[in-house]
Amino acid sequence: MHVRQTIGVRGEHLAARYLEALGYTTLTINFSVHRVGEIDLVMQRGDYVVCVEVKTRHNRKVPFEFLIPREKQRKIIMTARHLVQQYDLCDAVVRFDVVFVDLSGTVPAITHIENAFQAVVAIARRTHQ
Repeated sequence: MHVRQTIGVRGEHLAARYLEALGYTTLTINFSVHRVGEIDLVMQRGDYVVCVEVKTRHNRKVPFEFLIPREKQRKIIMTARHLVQQYDLCDAVVRFDVVFVDLSGTVPAITHIENAFQAVVAIARRTHQ
């Protein structure tokens, strides 16, 4: 595994543990749809299904990208639509969060931004006749 991938996996693990300590439940990690996109963490808390983008850095010289580019947001939203269909989450409220994990200090620092971007992710239920 490439060093960058290893750092990313560690950041995702730390973000998941952090959110679980806040009462979230992990539904899946690295949900991906070929040629569409990937969601780092899919969590649930109450009525919310939370799609989480995790940004990790290990060196203070590397700045965080505090904004998720629109194209990345679009891919996450499209992937979330597949997620809702695949897991039959049509009644869930989908939220998009970002978690920043800073590994540059002696103790990891985590910043959680709820509702970092918004989209309506609605999938109509299919009726069987």
